[in-house]
Amino acid sequence: MDLQYLSTQTDKLLEDEYLELARNKIAYFRIQTGELDIFPKASPLTKEQKAIQLSEHLKTIDKNIKRVEKTIRAIHDFQKSLSHPKTPPKAKANH
Repeated sequence: MDLQYLSTQTDKLLEDEYLELARNKIAYFRIQTGELDIFPKASPLTKEQKAIQLSEHLKTIDKNIKRVEKTIRAIHDFQKSLSHPKTPPKAKANH
């Protein structure tokens, strides 16, 4: 596989992951501040039920954020390995 092709593909993947990270962080913030209401107006849930569901929803978003951040780190590591390939250790001469 061509090194340039791999580099281009990882750049595209990284861009997608950063967009996903931004979407998750924005949703988390908007839900926490009350700007985004995840419940329909005529929701039959009590305040306690809404609080529990809201907490679970925020936990899910937080897990997504952590997953995406881990993926971004892995892509960065892979890109580093493409630009700085490891050379095999030289064999020591026996004298």
